[in-house]
Amino acid sequence: MRQLLQISNLQVRFPSFEGEASVIDKLNLAIDRGEKVALVGESGCGKSLTARIILGLINRRRAYISGQIRFDGTDLLTLSSAEWRTIRGRRISMIFQNPSAALNPVFTVGEQLATAARRGGSANNLIEAKALAREMLDRMSVVDPDRVLSSYPFQLSGGLNQRVLISMALINRPDLILADEPGTALDVTIQEQVLREMSNLAEMTGTAVLLISHNLGVVRAFTDRVYVMYAGQIVESAKTEALFRNPMHPYTAALFRAVPRLSADVPPRGIEGTIPDYVNAPSGCRFRPRCSHAVPDCGLSLASTVLEEDHRVRCVLYSGKERPYDPVDDSEAPEPSNHV
Repeated sequence: MRQLLQISNLQVRFPSFEGEASVIDKLNLAIDRGEKVALVGESGCGKSLTARIILGLINRRRAYISGQIRFDGTDLLTLSSAEWRTIRGRRISMIFQNPSAALNPVFTVGEQLATAARRGGSANNLIEAKALAREMLDRMSVVDPDRVLSSYPFQLSGGLNQRVLISMALINRPDLILADEPGTALDVTIQEQVLREMSNLAEMTGTAVLLISHNLGVVRAFTDRVYVMYAGQIVESAKTEALFRNPMHPYTAALFRAVPRLSADVPPRGIEGTIPDYVNAPSGCRFRPRCSHAVPDCGLSLASTVLEEDHRVRCVLYSGKERPYDPVDDSEAPEPSNHV
């Protein structure tokens, strides 16, 4: 069985004084073993929340969660705290967007990396754990790893803390890495090294990667498939090159047009409007209030339509056989990053 993770009809609602906020709406997503998948969309669309739910970091007493998240045949939503401890950090790891908040300020980097290695079973004793910690920093191209290992997170730059966090996520060679904007605190050169190391590790060990990123150039160069998310809904999914060559959903096309390009003859065009209020989210397609191609039927509930091999789009405009409009020219699609 190649499939590692399958999310089916995931719905997440948070109670509030104004009413229930439906943040994730019938989300479906799948990742095969060793596959590199991207989840893209505007800030506030629910991408990081999805990753946290996969990792079991959402308090179930403060959120209503339904659907299934099957990891290697096990529904993660049914696990106890004790069962989670056998998976989190060992078989599923996460690279958080804010490394300074994710690392413990009262322990040295070396102590935190060694603890992760020992708890994950990659090292049998402290000596092995320290050696493995140093090896991981070397692989992340950290200059003077011994100094970094003896330092506290607040003594290091944001870029160094990010590389430490990535090393911690990779140290036990998990089955799945959830990477939430892993290059945020890194310069372009270091970002290239980090993503290349993640890619090499995925190919070498069969580790799958879910990359959450706003950098569409990196997504195009790094991933095998892409899911496009808007306001808690997956509006389009396809193999990476197929999506960038032939985007279908109006929101995907709008994202592409918003990316600045040095070679473009026209300036980037922003997307008018804002993400909807999740308490009073629009029915049907949530992009409808901002879409220039909206029709009355967009307010209806609609399942994804398969247009080509492994290319799905959740848009009423594609319920017929004919392509309703030409959403974007290939010249407008973001180019692959030169730094991967």
